Amino acid sequence: MVHGTGWRDPYEPALALRFSVEIGHLSIDRFTQCDGLGAEYEVDEFREGGEGGFVHKLPVRLKHSNVRLIRPIDKDSAAIAAWFSATSMTFVRQSATITAYDGNGHDVAHWQLAGAWPIKYTGPSLMSTSALHATETIELAHNGFVAQVP
Repeated sequence: MVHGTGWRDPYEPALALRFSVEIGHLSIDRFTQCDGLGAEYEVDEFREGGEGGFVHKLPVRLKHSNVRLIRPIDKDSAAIAAWFSATSMTFVRQSATITAYDGNGHDVAHWQLAGAWPIKYTGPSLMSTSALHATETIELAHNGFVAQVP
């Protein structure tokens, strides 16, 4: 937080600059984007016979969106693609932990996912004329967030 006196709060959680993921025995660093950490209830609606202006909404099931993680390619990219390919031969759901770090490398927040597995890997589009970093994307499906005890 910046105040009129120029004082700056050293704890700024909104400045999470990078992410890491641990899934099973694999630890992947240097993620620069994480999308899809969300959950939503499906709802059934029931209209009451005598009440025309009111609809009962009841929760049916909780669904979780897939988590999409993007990172620049590096020396570990071939191993990540190989790991993704290997999951087709030995499909196992595993716990996964996504950790957000601030600019100084300190943990800001954690999300633990139950029953996670990779459902999509997208390698980079390589163009010698592009000034942008080549990136790869991993998408994880999961069965929900694990409650963390404070």
